[in-house]
Amino acid sequence: MPAKVFIQVNGLNITCGVSSHLFYLLKELGGFARENIILISGGGSAYQKFETLVNRLIIEPEIEHEQRSLTGFLKGVIRLRKLITQFKPSVIHSHHFYAANLAAFARGRKSIKTIQSVHGLIPESGILPHYNADLIIAVNDHIVTELSKKLNPSKRIVLVRYGYPFTTIEKKLDGSDKLKVITGSRLIADKGIDTLLHAIELLRNNASHFTFEFAGSGLEEERFKEQASGMPVTFLGEVTDLVEKLDDYDIIVNPTRSQMEGFPTIIIQGASRKLAVISTKFRGYESRLSDTNSLLTEVDDAQGIADALLLLHSDRKLLVQKQEKIFEDFRVVFDIKTAAGKFKALYSGEWSH
Repeated sequence: MPAKVFIQVNGLNITCGVSSHLFYLLKELGGFARENIILISGGGSAYQKFETLVNRLIIEPEIEHEQRSLTGFLKGVIRLRKLITQFKPSVIHSHHFYAANLAAFARGRKSIKTIQSVHGLIPESGILPHYNADLIIAVNDHIVTELSKKLNPSKRIVLVRYGYPFTTIEKKLDGSDKLKVITGSRLIADKGIDTLLHAIELLRNNASHFTFEFAGSGLEEERFKEQASGMPVTFLGEVTDLVEKLDDYDIIVNPTRSQMEGFPTIIIQGASRKLAVISTKFRGYESRLSDTNSLLTEVDDAQGIADALLLLHSDRKLLVQKQEKIFEDFRVVFDIKTAAGKFKALYSGEWSH
């Protein structure tokens, strides 16, 4: 039986929120994914781990938006049209606006439903429409609000949050004075890595009460390593299956200054393993984060991050309260079974809100 659903994703990478979301979603979909889903990707550092989760994995560099050009777009449309003829999908689900436009052009007059997931609000530029599908999936409340203002009322927008596996665990402090802190993202300025490093610098002698580890890689990695010289900081590079390794940590920091976040997966990942969360007030944070389940700072507030770290170190009861509260709040909202059920219904033709 030919696969019925195409999923298009820019790249499948180790440090990538969309890739992580897809990995756990496809695992949860199990036999449905292995029978019905063809995954089309531009490549990436982690594509091999997806091969056994789907009916077929196809690498097509033309769908990567970094490679976009008029010639590249036309090649991508022609290649996708051939795949449509070969596999006859009923649904094409795209995880980037460039791929969504490829799908819109490639399906022609065929009765194929198109879905586009919007993982963040990026500035609209260029000639291609940024929201070009029959159904738009938003990953956070603020995206629904903003798109409802922009798009024609006839455009269908549904909220489907990321899903992650939450397993009840007992978090135990090892008795050490030191707390283990981790952050994970692409190492670029937009993610606020320099702000976190400045916060560590502001801790001065108190920095010795913590260990700091940075997971990920990126264009500004060397600059951040230079900034971290002399600090108790370890750069881990790309970490495969980061979620499974988070049990060893106490605190996760999300220092982002980006205004394009959907909802940072590093926060959900940390919550799933009972890590206390320190986060900036990124765009849309208030949908799930509050003073009761996390410690919040303004964007670029290095002193605020430093103060939050010291507070959790000095008040271990508060640390445990934050770990328990974020776990309990998020385990329902970001439940992987709920997310998988919603996607399966959409892929099966249930298009109601």
